[in-house]
Amino acid sequence: MALQQLQAQLQAQQAHHQTMMAQQAAYARHAEQQAAVAELQRQRELEQQSKSGAAAASAATKKKGQEQDPEETRFKKKDFPTLGAVVGKDDDDDDDEESKGEEDEDEPLNAIPSRPSDGNATTQTQSTSTMITAPARLLFCNPTPTAPPINANNVRSFFMTPRDLCYVIHSMMRPLISLDAYNDDYYRWGYDDRRSRNLLMLGGAAGGMNNLPNPVWKETKVKAQEIETNFRSTVEKRSEKWADKKQTLGRTVKVNVKRPKALLATSGALSTALSKNGNGEESKDGEAGDDITDHQQHSDDDQHRIKMWTARLAIDKGYVAYLDLLETRRLLQSQAGPMSDTVAERRAELTRDVEDNVAKLHSSLGVTVTKDDDGHRRTIDVDSAALGWTLGMPKGRMLLSRILDDGVLPHSSACRVLPKALGAILATSSGPDGAPPRGEDRLVRSLTGLVQTTQPSLGPQDLIDCLSEFVTLHASSTGGDPAKAGAATRSMLGGQRARMELLHAVLSRGDVVCSEGTEYGGVWKAKEAAFMSILSAMAG
Repeated sequence: MALQQLQAQLQAQQAHHQTMMAQQAAYARHAEQQAAVAELQRQRELEQQSKSGAAAASAATKKKGQEQDPEETRFKKKDFPTLGAVVGKDDDDDDDEESKGEEDEDEPLNAIPSRPSDGNATTQTQSTSTMITAPARLLFCNPTPTAPPINANNVRSFFMTPRDLCYVIHSMMRPLISLDAYNDDYYRWGYDDRRSRNLLMLGGAAGGMNNLPNPVWKETKVKAQEIETNFRSTVEKRSEKWADKKQTLGRTVKVNVKRPKALLATSGALSTALSKNGNGEESKDGEAGDDITDHQQHSDDDQHRIKMWTARLAIDKGYVAYLDLLETRRLLQSQAGPMSDTVAERRAELTRDVEDNVAKLHSSLGVTVTKDDDGHRRTIDVDSAALGWTLGMPKGRMLLSRILDDGVLPHSSACRVLPKALGAILATSSGPDGAPPRGEDRLVRSLTGLVQTTQPSLGPQDLIDCLSEFVTLHASSTGGDPAKAGAATRSMLGGQRARMELLHAVLSRGDVVCSEGTEYGGVWKAKEAAFMSILSAMAG
């Protein structure tokens, strides 16, 4: 019973609340109607007063013989010099502007345009009493590339002239106008490319057609560079001319964000550091050559700093060469088909560029390629110290990994880099928490893929050198002490799964390439036995 009474009370309260809301709404509608009637009466009274006032004003005007603008401008240019912009002025009219200074000062400022009149006094009086309706705004929402251009005079603005609007809009849209979309929008299409490849690897759809831009020939780049140079020179000249005219105290130096300044002049720093002796004084009269070759004249910190900056400079050059090779390969792939004489000449020029970029890649990795007198046989040597400095930095490890994944390094050079890179990786200790250095896992996976590739395959000597590098590094770590063998092996492997997978790939591939009965079968078995004895010592 109590529950039923409570429900009845709630229903009664809800009904009462609905009744009160309906009464309030009816009262509000009544108040609005009363206010509308009062406003209508007031407007009628104002119209009658304005009609009588307009008639009296027209009679007074005829009597005085004066014609006045119903919306007279109060201020002139001489009152606010900085606001007196005139439509259609150009930089070439500066001299004319100075000669007509007094006339310009008497011109009125650009007033806000009012509602157009048709000459009827009744319409004018009604426009003063009623609210002026704003004209319909033009909407420019045609994204079609072939859309017709828009006249700047159709863009309504109370504070900017059409010329100022054109300048601002063109400045904002100028970065979108590009002759070389491959380089100007590299990061955007590179992101789309990686995303599409990741979706394909995961079994999903690539998201439609591949609309990645193609590179352009060298003459197009030269033309784009000339356009950019001319634009910047024009802007700087205009700014300098304006600064001289206004007698400014200085001007802001415009920075080109596409060509940032170098953080350090490494070549000058290295030459300065090498030209000083151990006491910090510069060498004199032939002593520079002796100081450069004599490493004892420099402290260990100086030597370390010089080698570090040399490696950084080599890595930067390697990245530039790597990106140029990718662009060249994509350009050649996009120009497939019958070749004309012009295309053949361009391809010959690109071949020379490819050779130069490969040489820069070799230099960044410490690779030296020498040819015999006949020019047919090549000898590839790898500087372990230079490669170690390169792989000692995360950026260097990423560079070698990307070079191997994209296949821009010649296969013969990559095969000779593999043993030295394996030694540099095993010589690097893990972090305090056991984590590998940044970028090492990706590099090790790239090297593992190189080992597992069957076409083209590694040579027998490359695989033997990998085991020799491991045995040599282990011997140098123990120093001939058998008690340190287990600790040295654990330090080299570091408990890293990626390192163990790389060594397992070397052993598996070596059993196939250096099988028994071949020329390298006995040497491979000896190196494999030495490697297994080191692992058994660690387990013991």
